[in-house]
Amino acid sequence: MINGIFTIHSVKNRAYVFGATTYAFNQLLNLKEVKNKFPGQPIALMALPEQWFAMANEPALWLLSNDSSFPVYTLGPQVNLSWQKCYLDKPFSKESSINIRETANGFHLTSSNAHLLTFDEKKSSEVFIAIPDTIKKEQPIVAMWDYEQGSFKIVKNYAKA
Repeated sequence: MINGIFTIHSVKNRAYVFGATTYAFNQLLNLKEVKNKFPGQPIALMALPEQWFAMANEPALWLLSNDSSFPVYTLGPQVNLSWQKCYLDKPFSKESSINIRETANGFHLTSSNAHLLTFDEKKSSEVFIAIPDTIKKEQPIVAMWDYEQGSFKIVKNYAKA
């Protein structure tokens, strides 16, 4: 009996997270920069909350866009969120954000609040995410999770650079 209740509860929680991530991906696909991208232009995702976007980003974007002609790259380490009591909590907080500094080879990210938001398994407050030249040549749209708003935002469109 208890196993049945636990299973139902777990499936319900998983369905909530899948629904929320689907909504977030749909929001990304409806951003002007993404809607107007050239055919085959890649999307590169970085600094994603590990609790929600740990895997299957590429097929999710393909399925939701009805278009599998573009590559999807997930770059850099996942982000750890200490305020999340469980994976059901939406990954955003008005008290934490990521400061971005673009360099010639990628992006330097710094947590505005290292007590709430860190990178990789070392719980670092800073990280450098390199954009390989092979990906740059494909002129990707680089998007990341906006931790203050709880949605995706465009960081750079290399086609416009």
